[in-house]
Amino acid sequence: MVFRLANAAAVLLAATALLSVPPATAESSCTLSDSETCAVDSLTPSDDGGSVIIYPGGNTRCAFDDYTDSETTFSTNSTYFFQVFPNGGSDKSKLMIFFQGGGACADADTCAFGLQCSLGASATFTTAATASSAGVLDRSISDNMFKDWNIVFIPYCTGDIHIGNRVTAAYESGIEVLLGNSQCLGLDYAMHMNGYNNTMAVLDWALENYPDVDNLIVGGESAGSLGAQVHSAKIAEMWDVDGKGSRFSVLADSYVGVVPEDHPAAELLVYYGACTNDFGLSEDIVAACEAGTATTIEMIDALLEAQPEGNWLFIDSKGDKTQRYFYALVEEGILGYPFSDLISEGDFFSNMSTILDSYRKVSSRITTFYVESTKHVFLADSNFTSYESDEGLLLGDVINEWLISNSSLNSNSTETPTGSPSATTATPGATTATPTATTATPSTTSSPSTPPSPTFLTSVPQTASESICTLSDSETCAVDTLAPSDDDGSVLIYPGGNTRCAFNDYTDSETTFSTNSTYFFQVFPNGGSDKSKLMIFFQGGGACTDEETCSFGLQCSLGASATLTTVATSSSAGVLNRSISDNMFKDWNIVFIPYCTGDVHAGNRILEPYESSTAELLGEPQCLGLNYTMYLNGYNNTQAALDWALENYPDVDNLIVGGESAGSLGAQLHSAHIAELWSVSAKGTRFSVIADSYVGAVPANHTGSQSLHFTGVCGVNLGMPATVVADCDAETASTVEMTESLIEDEPQGNWLFINSKGDLTQRYFYALLEEGIQGYPFTDLFRQFSDNDKRYYCKLNQLGYV
Repeated sequence: MVFRLANAAAVLLAATALLSVPPATAESSCTLSDSETCAVDSLTPSDDGGSVIIYPGGNTRCAFDDYTDSETTFSTNSTYFFQVFPNGGSDKSKLMIFFQGGGACADADTCAFGLQCSLGASATFTTAATASSAGVLDRSISDNMFKDWNIVFIPYCTGDIHIGNRVTAAYESGIEVLLGNSQCLGLDYAMHMNGYNNTMAVLDWALENYPDVDNLIVGGESAGSLGAQVHSAKIAEMWDVDGKGSRFSVLADSYVGVVPEDHPAAELLVYYGACTNDFGLSEDIVAACEAGTATTIEMIDALLEAQPEGNWLFIDSKGDKTQRYFYALVEEGILGYPFSDLISEGDFFSNMSTILDSYRKVSSRITTFYVESTKHVFLADSNFTSYESDEGLLLGDVINEWLISNSSLNSNSTETPTGSPSATTATPGATTATPTATTATPSTTSSPSTPPSPTFLTSVPQTASESICTLSDSETCAVDTLAPSDDDGSVLIYPGGNTRCAFNDYTDSETTFSTNSTYFFQVFPNGGSDKSKLMIFFQGGGACTDEETCSFGLQCSLGASATLTTVATSSSAGVLNRSISDNMFKDWNIVFIPYCTGDVHAGNRILEPYESSTAELLGEPQCLGLNYTMYLNGYNNTQAALDWALENYPDVDNLIVGGESAGSLGAQLHSAHIAELWSVSAKGTRFSVIADSYVGAVPANHTGSQSLHFTGVCGVNLGMPATVVADCDAETASTVEMTESLIEDEPQGNWLFINSKGDLTQRYFYALLEEGIQGYPFTDLFRQFSDNDKRYYCKLNQLGYV
């Protein structure tokens, strides 16, 4: 189940990248106080994006108190701000208020701190306010029709589609435990669904500074699209658009809210504490909301009726994968994963168009822009004006015409408003894969590093080393000639030759997946002339085990949940961090071997492109059919790093081979050959192996050599005797047989195994091998959690390693 949660979060969230909003740092800021109003005319916008960050204080805040997790990438910041883009002149006649997207939560489970923290990078909503200068906010885009508008951008960090008004006590459902990040649990962080208060603080400032506008737009994307729709009538009332004759419009990018009929939208609003907020709804609609019976159509119809002169533009993909996954989640619940019967694009579009057509029966000013795509969010893209509708119209042309028209731009729109029929109910909040559980692919469990079960010796974040050297015929990158970086004391060395990462270079426009074929390794000289102590450390980072999990299409489709790292990354964490006072390795020379091949650093095989049937289910068609070969090249990469290390540290008194997770296996496999390269027995060198968080316990019906044979490991020189190599080729060699042969090859070696007794990652890999894909979600593992804990630990004991 954890794979369905951890990866699901990132697959649905990768589907929900609810705003492509890259964080941007505004150089100018202002803090509201009794003596400081942050009047727009007194502000000095930043040079980079022309914006100002304003901190409103008061009752504004983000979802959780400040926290940074030491194991995952999860962090929170309670401080709220909003962002203002003055138009650069004195013209205040045009104002756009734009709501940011960024996920959502929907119930006690998904709104809980423990779950969000445990999910790390796959958290289902943004928990810190972030600035942006993307898409419609980017004044440098020549055909951006909003580049001369005043824009107030409302960041989103509360998980409540900008409308919540409720505080819930800390809660843990038990699901969090399965994700293996125990440091996230028991921290007693309340959840502040504070979107309504944040929004009102922004609107109060905007009204004070732009009180008289001729043209007012309320816009948003994804979660922000729903926020814009729900707040629309109140904003129109605040600016008195009817009394002043202001043109008023609503721009809704990529969320309508198609969900099953038995889940009224009001259920979510009740949970957020939003029904009684002042949105300009009539008393009967408020009552229906509080009763949990009001549908999206009923509520949006009421908002349309409250502001009949408003012009609305809905921008949506006909097959928007984010909205379709949410439909499945609501319909089937968590137990429905992996949603093999996902609502079709055709049925989804039929339901969505039914909802929007119903709005046309209330207002003749509803325009729709449909794209033949599964894409989610358009207005955050630099090329947003160039998207083409199913009618062959460009989005830029449609927006320009919509800005001056007072009627629908669709030729088939309904002209005479009557009432709104009851159609498929939609839930305005469903902007992300609400419960983090999105569909997980079976392949995710094949990785020794997935899901996030923390290793101990490093957490391997990517860092930038300022010093580099490229090996060539004329450049040996001799360690004594290198100038380590000031930040972490390391040097990156690019060996070239036959080194490379798994796939050719690629960056996906829809997911966060990217590859880079270039390989490097990282050297930490000890800062002096002492070369007597050397540690060679293998990075972790997932794995693949068969044609499906090693295929480019599947890894690309998984995006942030890819089961292996496909880019060489440097690190200065844990044992590599010389600033840690009690780090016993801070005066050692360290050669750090990055990992980007999915083959536990030992593969030696090239796989022809393979299309995974599972990848097709993930809804990332741009990742398919690209004909990318898979290079299981870990052995060549390792040998290049070892050749350099031996040349520069030939005579050491103390040699350690270490690694974590996949790197732990790499260290074990290469140990005997490294001992041989350095002639540790002949020279009397102390030799040790540190294996952090992977041993290799497999079920009786699997041998440790099956995956090694697939990745081409059996035939490389690892120092194993010929009989064991033959057994490896025959896929009959066990983990014990192979590792014992390596231990026997260097009997004076000192081995240290560091493992959690119930390491979730290793246990899931065990279950995957034992039960296969059909075993998901491995329910027996969790029904007898403590027993399996004991069983797995006993299995390690049987291997003789603990």
